[in-house]
Amino acid sequence: MGLGRYDAQDQLEKIEELHDVTLVEAGQLDVADLGVRLEELKALRQGWFDGETGDALNQSGLSQVSSIIEHLHEQEELPIPFLYPTPDGALQAEWSLGSWELSAAIDLTSGDTLLDAVDANTNAGKDGSMNLFTPGGQEALVKFVNSVTRKGSI
Repeated sequence: MGLGRYDAQDQLEKIEELHDVTLVEAGQLDVADLGVRLEELKALRQGWFDGETGDALNQSGLSQVSSIIEHLHEQEELPIPFLYPTPDGALQAEWSLGSWELSAAIDLTSGDTLLDAVDANTNAGKDGSMNLFTPGGQEALVKFVNSVTRKGSI
C-alpha cells in the first residue's frame, strides 16, 4: 500500500510513499499474471521513476517480449519471470529457481539481452548474451534457464 501522485488524466506520475509491499512466491506466476504486468508496464510514462528520470518503455518491444515469454512458457515450459522496468527504458526479467537467481536485461528496441545467473549457495555464476527477438536467441534463453534446473545445459 502506498501514496501516489496522479496527473489530470488519472495516470500515476510518482509514488510518494510506500507503506506495504506484497511478496509473491516464486513459481506462482502464470500467463494471466504476465498480462496484468504487461498492462502495468505499458502505463509507465516518461519520468515514471522519480518524476524526472525513467524512460517510457517501447510499447512494441514490450508486446513482443510478452508474446515470446508466453510462447516459451507454453511450448518449452519456461517459467514466467517477474518483470521490472529499468530507468533507461529496458526490461529486467528475473527468475528465482532453487538457489539460483537469474536475470535477463532486455533492450526493448533491439532485443539484445544480457543474461546473468548466480547460485546463492555457492556464488557460482553464469552469464551470456543473445538477441531475444530471434529464434536462436529464444532457444538460448530456454537453455540458460534450464541449465540451472538440470533440464538442459548451456
